[in-house]
Amino acid sequence: MGVLARWKVGALALDLMRSARDLIGSADLSAALSVLLQIVTLERDETIDGRGKLAKLIAWFVQAWPQYTDAAYVLRDFATAAVALFKAVELFRSRGAA
Repeated sequence: MGVLARWKVGALALDLMRSARDLIGSADLSAALSVLLQIVTLERDETIDGRGKLAKLIAWFVQAWPQYTDAAYVLRDFATAAVALFKAVELFRSRGAA
């Protein structure tokens, strides 16, 4: 990974941390970690487009964390930052790739 690519990954990680801070400030750490795991699960489902994944994420969050329903507004930024970072580090490589 070249220097510019590392800077980009660093910037994406910083964006994710800022979004995580916002989510944790609106909800709590357990909710944020659960959301992160749910994002990974949804992102692996290639049958749903991005908007559908976000809708499912918000619906899941409201059901799983009803006490933090007001925090659902920060999910879009958090999910966008997480997916951008995951894609930059190729977390979701196709299964056929080595």
